[in-house]
Amino acid sequence: MIAAMASTTDRGAASHPTIAPEENDVRHQFFVRSNPAAGREDDYNRWYDEVHLPDVLRIPGMVSAQRFRITAPRPDEPAPEFGYLAIYEIDTEDLPAVMEQLRLRIGTPAMMMSDALDLATTSGFMGTPIGPRRVAGKS
Repeated sequence: MIAAMASTTDRGAASHPTIAPEENDVRHQFFVRSNPAAGREDDYNRWYDEVHLPDVLRIPGMVSAQRFRITAPRPDEPAPEFGYLAIYEIDTEDLPAVMEQLRLRIGTPAMMMSDALDLATTSGFMGTPIGPRRVAGKS
C-alpha cells in the first residue's frame, strides 16, 4: 500500500501550474493517513517517532515531517476513519525521484516497517502549491 502511494505523485497537477517557491517555502507536501494495528498504539507511535520519521528524513529532498492525531471537528461527530496524519515537506524539482527513493527503501534496512502499522488502512496523497502561502495579518 505505501509503495503504491509513493508512486502516485501527479494526480491533478495538469489543471493548475505549480508556482516557484520563495525562500523557505517547500515545493510539495506528502500527506499520509494511518492507523495502528489493533492493540498496538504505543508500539506504533514509538516506531513512527523513533524509527520511521528519521528514516524518511534521510531521503534527499525530504526536509521535514510532523505528525498529528486526527480528531472530529466537533464532539458530536463520529470518529474519523484514520487516527493519525503525517505531513512530509519535500523540497525538490524532481518529485518522482524522491518518491521512487521512498518506494525503494520501504521494507529494507534503510526503512524498516513495523507490524504495529495497519497497512490495510494506510493512505497517502501529494499536495503541490498552486498559489502563494498566505499568513493572517500579512499581505
